[in-house]
Amino acid sequence: MKRILFFIASLSLLTSCGGVDNPGGGGGGKQGTLELKCTTEAAADVTENSAVLKGKVALKTDNAVNGSAWFYFGTDKANLTSTGQKISTQSVSSNVYTETTFNISATMSGLQPETTYYYVLEASVGGKDASGNVVSFTTGKAATPEPAVAELVDLGLSVKWRAWNLGAKKPEEFGDFYAWGEVQTKEKYQADNYKWSDATFEKMTKYNATDGLTKLAASDDAAAAKLGGKYRMPTAEEFKDLREKCTWTFEKHGDVEGYTVTATNGNSIFLPLCGMRYEDNHLHKDYGLYWSSNVEASKSNAISLSLHNGEVKEYDIQRFVGFTIRPVSD
Repeated sequence: MKRILFFIASLSLLTSCGGVDNPGGGGGGKQGTLELKCTTEAAADVTENSAVLKGKVALKTDNAVNGSAWFYFGTDKANLTSTGQKISTQSVSSNVYTETTFNISATMSGLQPETTYYYVLEASVGGKDASGNVVSFTTGKAATPEPAVAELVDLGLSVKWRAWNLGAKKPEEFGDFYAWGEVQTKEKYQADNYKWSDATFEKMTKYNATDGLTKLAASDDAAAAKLGGKYRMPTAEEFKDLREKCTWTFEKHGDVEGYTVTATNGNSIFLPLCGMRYEDNHLHKDYGLYWSSNVEASKSNAISLSLHNGEVKEYDIQRFVGFTIRPVSD
């Protein structure tokens, strides 16, 4: 029989009532174990490859005794105690004149999915032996792994698009929210804490009319700062290509609404409707709002991609609000 790994076997004292006079009075001596009973209980925490075996040992004594309890475990019910795996537990002991119940358990791992296992609790204490009832359980179905998703998707455009948002681990996750030109998330997205303006948001200190910068430097590009190397935020022109050269289909991935963007080569990406962050609020959850790396002509606004109610368009908005980012790679 295949050996099954197991981690921990344990027992705990549930009740103990000691100090009772010997009911035999003055003669006859002491016998040790008067009664011993094993009860095998239903398994707990059963998964596709693990379970916890459970049972109880009830012990009545008129003298100090020692012994042990164990499980027999296997897939062959008829020959469980002869061919099954014997799983020992800690010792079972009792003081003089007590009635004691022990809780016995053993954690099993390395089991086979969708397999029926049998087990029985037995004990030997102070010269008496006892065996409980045989109990069975069936392990669960093996989890089906999610299909692998390529991190970069070739849509036949000028850049490759990442399959999920910055800060996410799969296409359906929102990821993190960023103010435009900032590379750290924060609790509140508001004008007076925006990195590239004064406290009134009336004067832009970078990417303004004076410096003439219209596109984020790599040091201010959250995708480049977080992912490094080949990744960056898309430009407004690259978003235009995505809008005009792909087919957009509104659908759900699980409970997440968004748009599947399908290229003429058949490849696609999913853009979830993530909403936006303003101050400490998560707003407009029926919108998809994604930053580009370009500022708008006014310099106080930046250009984004807006998805809402079947409409896919360019959208400019004040730079301090929190939008999601879909990285690209050259």
